[in-house]
Amino acid sequence: MYCEECGTKNVEGAKFCEACGAKMAIPAPKITVTEQKRAEQKTTEPEKSELPKTEPTKAESVRTEPVRTEPVNAVANTKQVPAKPPMKAWQKAAILCAVGIIILIFAAFKMGQSYYSPEKVTKRYMSSVQKENWKEAFSYLDIKKSKFINVNSFKEALSSELGYEKVKNFKVLQGIEKAGRTDKDSIGLTRNMKVYYISDNSSEQQDITVKLVKLKKKEFLVFNKWKVSPETLQVSDYSIAAPSGTELLVDGQKISAKNIESTEDGIDYYTIKSMLKGKHKVKITSPYIEDAEEEVYPEDGGYEDSLVNEITIKPDIVKGLIKQAEEDYTAIYKAAFEKKDFDSIKALFSSDKEVQSRIRQNYESLLGDMEHEDGTSITKLTLHDFSGEQEYVLYSSIFLQTFSMKVTCDYDYTSKNWWTGELEDQSDSNEDSYEVTYQLEGDKWVIASIYLNSIYYY
Repeated sequence: MYCEECGTKNVEGAKFCEACGAKMAIPAPKITVTEQKRAEQKTTEPEKSELPKTEPTKAESVRTEPVRTEPVNAVANTKQVPAKPPMKAWQKAAILCAVGIIILIFAAFKMGQSYYSPEKVTKRYMSSVQKENWKEAFSYLDIKKSKFINVNSFKEALSSELGYEKVKNFKVLQGIEKAGRTDKDSIGLTRNMKVYYISDNSSEQQDITVKLVKLKKKEFLVFNKWKVSPETLQVSDYSIAAPSGTELLVDGQKISAKNIESTEDGIDYYTIKSMLKGKHKVKITSPYIEDAEEEVYPEDGGYEDSLVNEITIKPDIVKGLIKQAEEDYTAIYKAAFEKKDFDSIKALFSSDKEVQSRIRQNYESLLGDMEHEDGTSITKLTLHDFSGEQEYVLYSSIFLQTFSMKVTCDYDYTSKNWWTGELEDQSDSNEDSYEVTYQLEGDKWVIASIYLNSIYYY
């Protein structure tokens, strides 16, 4: 017999289940075959009128034979359905565990949705700004790090936007606008978050708009990934002018010659494609000039050329060029006095063909002064008492340096006596002035222009 509560098989006649302790049902009574037949006849034969009960006769008693009976279950003709076996303890535990996991996954999903929501991202970004954790705040930007886009430049750019005031407290409102974006790293959606804040230096409420960009990439393959757009902090195509041959540095970083967009009149125009706003230090340097520095505040498409006007040659370079102007002038006149051709002094001048042609003509004219066709000539030439100063600087080309020079020229010569026609020895002395312009070619200063004084004698 089986327990109706848990289905456990129990011994026949048990009153309580040995497994769960439930009370056992009393089994149906067993009847004999004769009793069963009588019960069936009673239900099938028509009712007969009751007769008075009489005692059976002796003969009837003798003829009555005992009938062998066999126990037959009253419900033998009905099929008994076995009870469902009970659920095992580990099965119950597995179901409970699965339900718990589903609940945890759902809770984690809802927490993730909240954590990666635009509002929470903006709060974490502003919280790092409030704590002045610039490295963490920079990590929220949707921008690639580069030479001019880094934690330090971000700190300067955002500080400039906030008026160089520290955020004391803030509150983020819900997204106020959605807009399209075509950036390849996004799916075209942005969210503008309004942030109200109070600074340390003022109790007046101020506000900024933090623009978020939803990226294609998902967090854990499920949650939207939002980044802070740098468009309010970013500058594009900022141009800086610097003299050719100098080095340009921005925030201590050398700008490559690849950034030169054009060169005009000895000025190189550098273009920085992308950088952050705020204060930046621009420096122009060279072994030949005094370093020129200035603080700039870039804007989109902006242009900076003020430093070019402040370029000055180093004093020792100026001094050296004045000395060189003396030596070169002497070398030219000595070569002419010795009747040497131009090629002997060609290295003193610029390699530019036009410059070479012009100075060659002047030199040949000087050669003609040394000896005339009538036989008169310079017989002795002495140059002394040189002096000079830097005349002016063409800011458009700092490596074209012009000097105004003075020199005393003593010379002996032969002249023809107009009365007798005889050659006579004479001497004279003149104080002359000349102007010479030097140009830097490579690492060498060469003459780009010079005035050669004629020597007059009769």
